[in-house]
Amino acid sequence: MNKIWVPDFRNDLKQNRSSEFMLGWSEEDRNRQVAQWGVKKPYVLFSRHPNMGAGFPYPSPRRFNELVIYPQVQENLILTIRMSDAELRSATNVYYEGKIHDWNITIPQETRNDFAQHRENIG
Repeated sequence: MNKIWVPDFRNDLKQNRSSEFMLGWSEEDRNRQVAQWGVKKPYVLFSRHPNMGAGFPYPSPRRFNELVIYPQVQENLILTIRMSDAELRSATNVYYEGKIHDWNITIPQETRNDFAQHRENIG
């Protein structure tokens, strides 16, 4: 499966859920940008995000990793099971940045710049 780590500041890559039409269009836009970075679909998308508000386990300015599977086709390729909050707190295998080389994750220059701006090691 193809993999790419995208910069968090690229809001144009996020889902637009304002309507079914815009949801589909935002997926097409994301696929086009990811293809420009040399990654074909289906793909798994990785990103880093800032603190998501009250009660979030990572204090600001620390960011957390996210593995994103957007399109329906991709959701049919992988069985996703929600971990409990206790499992997430004790998980030791969610550090995707340590797997960039092993998993052959594509890292566009924009993502490298995003990591550098936040003084994070991309691996």
